[in-house]
Amino acid sequence: MMLSLFKDNNAGYPAGGSLNFVLRVVNKYQELGGTLSAGKRVKKILIEEGKAVGAELDDGTIHKSDYVIAACDLHTVIYDMLDGKYIPEDIKNAFENWPLLKPLVQVSFGIKKEIKEKQMMNNYLVPAKIGATEIDSYIKYTGVYRAAYEGFMPTKSNTNKIISPIIKELDNFILAGQWLFPGGGLPPSALSGKWAIEVFYKKEKS
Repeated sequence: MMLSLFKDNNAGYPAGGSLNFVLRVVNKYQELGGTLSAGKRVKKILIEEGKAVGAELDDGTIHKSDYVIAACDLHTVIYDMLDGKYIPEDIKNAFENWPLLKPLVQVSFGIKKEIKEKQMMNNYLVPAKIGATEIDSYIKYTGVYRAAYEGFMPTKSNTNKIISPIIKELDNFILAGQWLFPGGGLPPSALSGKWAIEVFYKKEKS
């Protein structure tokens, strides 16, 4: 299906691959004065008098800030970084009742041949057991809860639902990323980042 979409110019991919896509975002962020701490993880989100005031990294480094945008694994944010002290009802319900996307391994094969006519591409789901080692590695390097690579699985009951990025009891803090949208993916993640900036921008202007 994807090959057909590419051929008809209804889909595409970043020139240079995903790394170049990420680097463009990083370069723009740094041009605007942002600082990137690569290879480190946030241990705790710092809270003072009901306000998010920064983050503590796993090496003990403290970064203070006016606002905090948590654009990472939702379960880790709520239950670890915030110590389970701020659990909105919609997030609690999602983790208790919505299924997660199961981890998978994708193997792709292509042919070195020019295809002049439309061709069908077949997908085959091959039952396979993914061992604990593979899942543990995925979690270790990505930090994703239960290796759910795109968060919550979309179902009839949650497809049109969005988890609120605002935690009412916590000021100067907002959630972003694919966990807010069943099915996840890059487009809604980018949209949630735009929402986060708009919320704080309006707050600064008020």
